[in-house]
Amino acid sequence: GRFGDGENSNYLSNIPLGLFNLFLLAHYHRVFSREYKNNNIKSEWFRLYKGELPDSAIKVREHYKNLFELPIFFFLLCIILYLLDRVESIDVILAWIFVFFKILHSFIRLTTNNQEKEHIHLQYVILHYSLVGFYCFLNYSYIRCETNISGVFCL
Repeated sequence: GRFGDGENSNYLSNIPLGLFNLFLLAHYHRVFSREYKNNNIKSEWFRLYKGELPDSAIKVREHYKNLFELPIFFFLLCIILYLLDRVESIDVILAWIFVFFKILHSFIRLTTNNQEKEHIHLQYVILHYSLVGFYCFLNYSYIRCETNISGVFCL
């Protein structure tokens, strides 16, 4: 059923993911500052983005770029649900699953970054399927309201 009588509680899952993105931006800045101070990154790199980077800087840069791939679809979906005022319990559950596994994925990538382990693949698959499920339930909700199946009130 509908969740929270118009209270778009799904937006609560955006807060930790947004704050986590800010934390990762600060981490990005810290790594690049440290490597620059240790003369591992030349000042020309910041001007032209060309030249050698130490592994720690490459890892954090690639991870930060990744934050603007899949999570963009998550934020878009949350905005769509908010605008349509169609947040259901399953939407909130899937949103929190996505947030949890995105933070777990980031933690693994920035600490061990061991791609050979099965756990990173499993959590990445769960991350994607939670987002796909999120979109499927949005489409189902829209189709259900358009055809007015089972007397559901639609705006």
